[in-house]
Amino acid sequence: MDENGESVEQKILQAAPQNGGGRDLLKVTSPIALNGAEILVVNVNHPGYTSYSRRLVAEEAIYLNAELLGVEAITVAPTQSTSISGTAIDGFALSVPAMGNEGDIFVAIPRSLVPEGTTNLIAEIRSFDPNDPVDAQNFPGAYADTDGNNLVSVAFNFADIRTTDGQDLGALVAARAQQKLSALSSAAEAEEAVIINRNIPAASCATLRRLGDSNAAQAGFQIPVYSYDSGRGLWELLGHGTVYAPNGTPINSVGDDCEDGEYVLEIAVTSQILASDWWNLDYPLIFSEPVKYCAQIHLQNEDQQPLNGRYGFIYGTAGDFVSHYFVSDKNGAARIEVEAADIGDTISASVSIIDERIFTGEVVLSRNCASPQVQVVTVDLPRLCQVHGKLVYPDGTPATRHPVMSLPTEWRLGDYFDFTGTDANGEYWVNATCEKNYTVSAYSLNKTFEYAVNVDGTVAGDEQADSGEMVTLPTATVDPIPTTLQPAVYSTVDKKMLLFVFGHSDNFPMTYQLTIQTPQGQTLDTVAGEIQRIVGDDDDTPFWYGVAMVEIALDADIGNSATLAIKGSIKDSHDKMTPVDTVILVVHEPLNMYTDE
Repeated sequence: MDENGESVEQKILQAAPQNGGGRDLLKVTSPIALNGAEILVVNVNHPGYTSYSRRLVAEEAIYLNAELLGVEAITVAPTQSTSISGTAIDGFALSVPAMGNEGDIFVAIPRSLVPEGTTNLIAEIRSFDPNDPVDAQNFPGAYADTDGNNLVSVAFNFADIRTTDGQDLGALVAARAQQKLSALSSAAEAEEAVIINRNIPAASCATLRRLGDSNAAQAGFQIPVYSYDSGRGLWELLGHGTVYAPNGTPINSVGDDCEDGEYVLEIAVTSQILASDWWNLDYPLIFSEPVKYCAQIHLQNEDQQPLNGRYGFIYGTAGDFVSHYFVSDKNGAARIEVEAADIGDTISASVSIIDERIFTGEVVLSRNCASPQVQVVTVDLPRLCQVHGKLVYPDGTPATRHPVMSLPTEWRLGDYFDFTGTDANGEYWVNATCEKNYTVSAYSLNKTFEYAVNVDGTVAGDEQADSGEMVTLPTATVDPIPTTLQPAVYSTVDKKMLLFVFGHSDNFPMTYQLTIQTPQGQTLDTVAGEIQRIVGDDDDTPFWYGVAMVEIALDADIGNSATLAIKGSIKDSHDKMTPVDTVILVVHEPLNMYTDE
């Protein structure tokens, strides 16, 4: 975005699966051209995972490691439920217990907001504790709202709610509301509220005590609630929720039972909240005379090598200042600037560097922002380098979405294992530990290209160039995944034939023109159509591979034929023709005997 927050360019990144170290993750590795932008907002989404979002100041070199956490889907039917305040709801009650200290969450969606005929909702919901550095690294966007206020998070949550046929509930509710507005000549009817109950994480109790009731005009103790605007990387205020004790009575002050995880916030909000994947309980941190405090951090490992591209999190005593993300630059440096009340000349703060382990250090923020003293934080991690290359097909065209892997020849905790896919130009970037022997592999049908790499500033092995920070490998020629048709059966019961088409995922959609004949050569029908790749969450299907299931109706007299002949061609999205000349088996049973349905 530009300095006014207007979008100047959008780029689609490609996510590739990475399952390692007991983690269920998707990884995105791609260069991003800023093209004069002042602010960079990154959003990464994939079904079955939390989304990833960051709002960053645009700089020459930015390191991002987008890790999306797997979220288990739950299916709920309409029921009667009761919130912590005793409010009765007739609708869909989504309840997800905490896995740790982050707190439970309960969401009740009235029937009136859901499209008629909906029998179930499928939800992927996960709650987070902003006080836990492991959870905090998932906080989306900036700690700031659309009014320019900094925010102190009390608790935040991810929620993706859909109908059983995969339609986004937020989009459906918004469309339905628009239809009602168009149909009414007078003011629209008031809709029923979505009720959310959220247990307060114990570690956030200090924040509640320090910042207090956010809305003195309303009875009880209030906390603001926000939804996330992923386009701007900022938060929109939805309203104020009331905090309740376990017995369902509103509290007026925060007691010791808060640390027991017994306090529950309840908020009734409009369906607007369903349009956002992220919800947040925050206080806007407003200082009457704010003071800027700064720190200059240098991250290094035990060998005194700078640690570039390391994700960190800085935080202090609740309410002193807003927590901040940072990413160390190519020299291991990171500058921190925060606004706080006039506490004194310095503020003590903690820094967490998050990898497979969490490393915590202490730093001091000072009012000397012109030239703050460099503070060294030593972390037992290796230095990050990259390997760049390109893959092409035999005809010279880019090999897109092609798998590439980097592995150390000898493993050490903290070393990088990386797995990615090539982009639209056939280029790839994979991480590697600096000054360590690696094997970078590019897969092909007939062979696997394996390159010996050590990013140490000296061109050696299979390297074409070595800057000490990045190795460039020679362009490799790989075989494309061919388009193939696997015939299944023709069912005399369903009067349909079933075909399976396989090929590179980028080759879909495809089109077909087929002639169906008897074994004696008599033409029964000539058919044409489009072939769409099956899109789902099948972990057994790699991201570069495409599978399609095609059903073709055929109501013809086939006599006693035990087989049928299929001839013609399949054309992929790149206009490449694949001839078809095969035989299909005739069966006298339904097609569902040969599918998963």
